[in-house]
Amino acid sequence: MITVLGKLSDTQRYIGLDGYNVLPFTPDWTPDKNREWLDAALARGDQFLLVSQDWSGQFAEELKYLMERKFGGG
Repeated sequence: MITVLGKLSDTQRYIGLDGYNVLPFTPDWTPDKNREWLDAALARGDQFLLVSQDWSGQFAEELKYLMERKFGGG
């Protein structure tokens, strides 16, 4: 499985494609739900695909969390 990370506008094209895991927009989204989604991807051993060039906002928070979980540092 390939988990796609990036800004919503950049990840949308991967939604529904076989083999890709994308966190779709939901009105009940929270940072905790986002971290749970990343933890599930790590537990499965997913590969990660970064699709945005603007590394700010929530995308930056995802990357920081992922680095801390996977490598123990930021």
